[in-house]
Amino acid sequence: MTTDWHAAVTAGGVRPLTPEDYERIHTVIPGATRYNAKTGRLTLAWRLKATTLTQATEAALKTARAALRLAGTTKPELLDVQVRTTADHERDMQHPPAADLVGYKEAGEMLKVSRQRISELEKTRPDFPAPLARLAAGPVFTAASVRAFAERWERKRTGRPRKTTA
Repeated sequence: MTTDWHAAVTAGGVRPLTPEDYERIHTVIPGATRYNAKTGRLTLAWRLKATTLTQATEAALKTARAALRLAGTTKPELLDVQVRTTADHERDMQHPPAADLVGYKEAGEMLKVSRQRISELEKTRPDFPAPLARLAAGPVFTAASVRAFAERWERKRTGRPRKTTA
């Protein structure tokens, strides 16, 4: 029995796409295409039919690679592949899980720095996570992305040296 599946494949190392590239991609994948110029990541999402999850995943990878070749990406780095039933995908779109979001204050508490230092890190560190959105109250980040940054962040101690005891 054939099942409807939703596939989403993200590739890294993709050069900026031209309108012609998007047209070539859409000849292979009649779905959504999202390119992030800051990270060089391209996400392709579409529906397909297959009998099993394994067949759907194999078809998704084959189709994504073909689309990336048409767009001129010779050696794409596949970063993420998600394949699930269309029913599951639509259910999740209507009722997305609650996100663990943080602003400057919470990010500062997580990193044990001030809100001002978080603002500075965001502006000066390219490896600091990009905000999901910018609201009137300020940028909003995922807690997971701030935790990941904390794990790889090598702090440099500045300011007055600590007093040593005799």
